Amino acid sequence: MSNDEPIYEFPLFKDALRRKGIEVGETGGYKIVRPADVVFKNGRGNVDFQDDKGNKGIFIKDSDNHFHQVYMYKRDYRLNTYGKPRFHICKCQTIQGFIKSGGFKDHYRYANTQQVDVLNMDNNNSKEVVDDLPLCSFCAEIMKRQFQSDMTSDDFVEILKAAGEATEEESKEVDIFGYVKEWPKISEAKRELENYTCEQCGYQANNAFDRRFIQVHHIDGNKLNNKKENLKCLCIRCHANVDQRHKQNFSKGYNADMLAEFVKSIA
Repeated sequence: MSNDEPIYEFPLFKDALRRKGIEVGETGGYKIVRPADVVFKNGRGNVDFQDDKGNKGIFIKDSDNHFHQVYMYKRDYRLNTYGKPRFHICKCQTIQGFIKSGGFKDHYRYANTQQVDVLNMDNNNSKEVVDDLPLCSFCAEIMKRQFQSDMTSDDFVEILKAAGEATEEESKEVDIFGYVKEWPKISEAKRELENYTCEQCGYQANNAFDRRFIQVHHIDGNKLNNKKENLKCLCIRCHANVDQRHKQNFSKGYNADMLAEFVKSIA
């Protein structure tokens, strides 16, 4: 697997961060993990349910001991009767049940590709290619802070492709507002990358003075998660209307004054 070429190297955001003097980690990007059988016996298997940093999920290690996140699904399935098999992204109660039973006798496979092979038990075990598998409801509940419950396997793979794109330094030293100490530089790098354009409404700050109206939003609400896929460039008006909490934060003080100034400037 170490010979597989990464198909996404994600250099742009990392380069922007380096120009700001921020040390960023090196990642191999997204690597294809083609479907293979899950082998699980006596409580041990060829998949892990957390990586070397303690992140929950389903992972395999390549020959260089690098973790790659994958999903699991049933290889043998009655496609005509039940539709597509559900895919799993963590050690949910369904997966735990199969482990406790002594092995994956129902032929689970792992992969991180959008298309996978399934043996259709309704058609003499013929091999059929499927995609867009629905997410296991137990996995959705466990991982709801990270993923949407209606996510398909195709969506999950797209998320994996983006996951390595932005890696800020590992320091978790934060300021009084909960941001990492390098946040001003990270924010500036993201705004530069998006050409000071709001990704929500398309407003673009055409001069240096108006760039203060372009801000960077943490999509999952975690100010320590500064990966590129969790950052979104927004004008102050779109940022203020993300949710009720943001509406309250922008309803008073300096934020409210800035918002009013912006609205007036584009009227």
